[in-house]
Amino acid sequence: MEELREVIIDSFRSGMVTNIDPSERNLFSFKEILNARIDQEEGSLVKRLPSTKYNETSLGSSPINNGYRYYYGTSSKELIINYETVIKKGDDSAGTFSDIKTGLTSNTKFSFLTYKDKLYWCNGTDNNMRYDGTNVRDMGLPVPSSAPSLNTKISGSLSGDYYYKVTYQYDGYQESNPSSASSKITYSSEGGKINIPVSTDPACTGRKLYRTTAGGSVYYLVAIISNNTDTTYDDTTVDGNLGAQIETNHDILPKWKMMVLHKDRIFGLKPDSCEIDYTPIDNYVSYPDMYDSTVNYEIVAEDDGEKVKTIIAVDEGILCFKDTKTYIIRTYNNDPNAWEIDLIDEHGTCCPWAVVPTDKGVVYVERNKYLQKDLRILSGTSRNASVSISFRIKDILDTFKDQQLEDVKGVFYGGRVYLSYTDNYSGLEQNNKTLILQLAKGLEIYGYTIDDTRIGCFIPAMGSADDGQMYIGASNEGRVLRVETPSSDMVHKTKTDIDTGTFTRIKESGTDDSPEFNLDESADWSGEFSSFVINDMTQTIDNYTTLIDYNGYIESDVLYIGAINLTKLYWSVALGANGASGVKLRTGDTIAACQSASWSSLFTDSSGSDISGVSAKKYIQYRMYLFSDDLPDADTKFYRNNYVIKISAGLGSPFEDAINFALNIGLRDLGFKGLVKRIRQVVIEYLGGSGQTLYVYGNTNEDTEFTEIEQVDLGTYPNLKQIILPFSYIGEYFNLKLVEESLSSFKIKSIRIVFSVLPKKAYNLRR
Repeated sequence: MEELREVIIDSFRSGMVTNIDPSERNLFSFKEILNARIDQEEGSLVKRLPSTKYNETSLGSSPINNGYRYYYGTSSKELIINYETVIKKGDDSAGTFSDIKTGLTSNTKFSFLTYKDKLYWCNGTDNNMRYDGTNVRDMGLPVPSSAPSLNTKISGSLSGDYYYKVTYQYDGYQESNPSSASSKITYSSEGGKINIPVSTDPACTGRKLYRTTAGGSVYYLVAIISNNTDTTYDDTTVDGNLGAQIETNHDILPKWKMMVLHKDRIFGLKPDSCEIDYTPIDNYVSYPDMYDSTVNYEIVAEDDGEKVKTIIAVDEGILCFKDTKTYIIRTYNNDPNAWEIDLIDEHGTCCPWAVVPTDKGVVYVERNKYLQKDLRILSGTSRNASVSISFRIKDILDTFKDQQLEDVKGVFYGGRVYLSYTDNYSGLEQNNKTLILQLAKGLEIYGYTIDDTRIGCFIPAMGSADDGQMYIGASNEGRVLRVETPSSDMVHKTKTDIDTGTFTRIKESGTDDSPEFNLDESADWSGEFSSFVINDMTQTIDNYTTLIDYNGYIESDVLYIGAINLTKLYWSVALGANGASGVKLRTGDTIAACQSASWSSLFTDSSGSDISGVSAKKYIQYRMYLFSDDLPDADTKFYRNNYVIKISAGLGSPFEDAINFALNIGLRDLGFKGLVKRIRQVVIEYLGGSGQTLYVYGNTNEDTEFTEIEQVDLGTYPNLKQIILPFSYIGEYFNLKLVEESLSSFKIKSIRIVFSVLPKKAYNLRR
């Protein structure tokens, strides 16, 4: 008799290991994991959630390769994207975009950051720019285009030859370089009414007027004009009372390829160079639009034959990645005179837009001198601090299309690193796959999966005004998507859930887990009528003096739902012979707005009322009604049947028609190398999946195709499916593949493979 053995796969933490011999594949490494996420806490595998549309109508056939979530003010937020030659902002409620800057260069990559409530961006070709939620202007401090001039002479005590200059003051504190000098003005015991230019820039908040001393050439402050409206200034200030000397080193910043924020300075990388520029700090004040072209830059090893490809801010300074090296500008004490530049690693990056800071270090893709790609993580800034973490998936890295490495995009989100890339075998010129690295505690546990998603850029929305949603720009059309979008359902099940609201002529009974709610016959019903239904009426209303219908209701507290769309409304109700029920809803963007909104009409289908016509907002409130012709009516009640009330909501309409989940465990010898096995059973433990079909395939040789073993209706079995295989299912190896193609998610908890090992004699006789 053949002895039964089993292997149990109850952890998917290690993820994919794609290039390994079957005899070396352990229980917890897998050939393919497609469109799934590793739950590193319990080790299970969860099919990813669907993406939903931010903009229902695509902007066109061009990709969205650049985007950013901009937060400003106390709670304002905008979704910013670049589409073709335009920067656009999104309307979250309407799902539409409008232009905020046109005429930009197409097919460029943008770098964005927010500082002092302003959005700054650059692309290496157009001027660096900034946006305040209303106006877009070039980054920097534009100089007045005209000089001051004499309007008329006035009384005063100035004598001699004088010249004037004026500067613009932006944002109340940033001063431009001065205008050209005025014509010579000669005074003889006089003063002057001086014409001063007005800026057309909305960011200009004032001007400063400067003047020489009599016969001098150095300019000193005469006055600060704290507005941008006055067109003249009366100057009678004697030379001895002039203020500070004019400054002339507030230059316009050069064009940058990318920018980062570090210690209240903006650092910018000049295109095709080794120059890193930065904005100044003076007397503890940071000036983000100012730049001294003579000192505000660092040159990073320009004699090594390589240009800086990307910059990343870390606590110790600015990491500067080249092709085969990584340097750091160590920003000691934030004093540029003390800064040092060190070579810290003999590895660089080939994907400058996919260098990703994480809580474990900086993850990046390298292509070494042998043109082999590697995924590395740089933990710390000591010498040779990076380590390779790609030995499991080197063959996947080799499929990163060399011509599209500049298009690889990366982000760290939800404990995972996402790298969107173009598969070399796809024949495409846009990103069509995403490699996902799931990081756990430390680097001893991590795992890879793959998505077949087309992502041009990642736009994480991690500000306090959002719920941690991530958006993406599509690489093949003008559409923004919300990725891995959970439902926004609101479900109340227990008495505790319901008790947060208020009760009007309703009484409660039962336990917390099994509550019941009835009309309260002991309530004061005098004068209480209902317009819902008039049942069993045979008298005329004028002559009818008793109650028509009894009604009571439960009004919930204002609840946060954060929905984009409302779909269905369900509630659990039992009705007596004379009973009825219904629910009203109201919504609002704030608690106060919800409380003051009008109630919807009454929904009456407890098995699923269509509520798509109710405007989806951030907050929602429900009112659940019971009606009866007679009291007491113990048979008419709300109760729990999985829920008391459920409001189904979502974050937009699905973008995908299906999500192709696949788990290929990889050909393996089950621990008995060189011996033939008879596969007896496959037992799959799972969670969820109602209405979904899991296709189970197997094979016993790497040269054979998968054959279908069984189709499992996940809703039919109690989270465990035992599959009995034919007695003839034998082979030296075994491989199992699970496939599911709906839009819904489910979880694989474990897989148990029961088998026996054939004695060599029996196997030889069989042959």
